[in-house]
Amino acid sequence: MLAFLVIGYLNYHGIYPAETSLWLICLTCTLIFRFIISVIAQKYPDKNIYYVLLISSGFLLGGLLGGFYWSFFYEMTLFQRMILLLFFVGLTAGSTVSMAASPLAFTLFVLPIYVPILGRNYLIQLQSHKS
Repeated sequence: MLAFLVIGYLNYHGIYPAETSLWLICLTCTLIFRFIISVIAQKYPDKNIYYVLLISSGFLLGGLLGGFYWSFFYEMTLFQRMILLLFFVGLTAGSTVSMAASPLAFTLFVLPIYVPILGRNYLIQLQSHKS
């Protein structure tokens, strides 16, 4: 639902769905995959493989979110970047409660979100100092 809000906001400001549709499809497929895993895992006693799949898909989900910021950095205004960062911070805060049982799952979800953000902003700062 929140992904559609981000897409709608970006569409309103000139970044059209044709540019973001692949990202949205990947995000939706990952979320559906995570939901299916969580439903199936409740029925089987051996949950190790499902735990690994959930953690891996959480890492992929975080990478999709962080990659979105990296990919559309130059197409967004500073205000849009701040809105997107606020969205990511809220998403991270909300995931704290749901992933509190597994610090590994939380870490592998949050790191791929923030590493591209920090990396892109650091590279921009390096480029501005060289100029």
